[in-house]
Amino acid sequence: MPFGLRQNLAKALGSPSDVTETVAAEMRRKSARELVLMREACATLDAAVVAMRAAQRAARGMTDVVLAGERVAQRRGAQDIRSLFGPGGTLGPFLVPVAAPADPLQVYVAVRHAGYWAEGFAVLATSAQPTAAQARAVLDEAIGLARPGTPHRALARRVAATIGAGRRHPVTRETFGGSIGLALPQPGCLTETSDGRFAAGETYTVRVGMTDSSGSAIVSAMVAITDGGRDVLWAGGDS
Repeated sequence: MPFGLRQNLAKALGSPSDVTETVAAEMRRKSARELVLMREACATLDAAVVAMRAAQRAARGMTDVVLAGERVAQRRGAQDIRSLFGPGGTLGPFLVPVAAPADPLQVYVAVRHAGYWAEGFAVLATSAQPTAAQARAVLDEAIGLARPGTPHRALARRVAATIGAGRRHPVTRETFGGSIGLALPQPGCLTETSDGRFAAGETYTVRVGMTDSSGSAIVSAMVAITDGGRDVLWAGGDS
């Protein structure tokens, strides 16, 4: 709004209380319609990653792999797309075109559909990736902990303990995901010191990153918290 109008409203209202936490809580809880839109965003995310995986297995260059996914997302009506990629578990943005293929190729994709965000990390490879498989097993365990009333820190501490301090991927060293929807990210992070709790109607991205002598990998999932547990909206982090 115009600055002058805002000043007049501020004077008329006096000193209103800070409603940041109230707004954050409302952003985290999704209505039935919002959950439909989140599912649609996750479907677009999935289509993009499927296209990237197909392009990578066809030995396309790294830039072409990522563009293949972005084009699919655009055709599905994505309002915004953000991608990072790199070989060997590294991640970086587009700086210059990279014609060389990579196997494995780590990718990150975030898409905004009808105002709602979905994001995912995936390892694209033509052969088995032990580190990615281990990260996937830890992710599956973490997803099982996402239920109403569970503290965020309980999930984060379980993931951290399972991975071990020496195997944490730099990208996921401090946080293992968080609330997602109208913002990327929303307030509510999955950290070892978080004082938040999962609640029905919320949606989260959950990430696990690992690095060891055999390689590096980051995988993730999108989940919706339900009254009885959780519903996995996207789990395309398999290699």
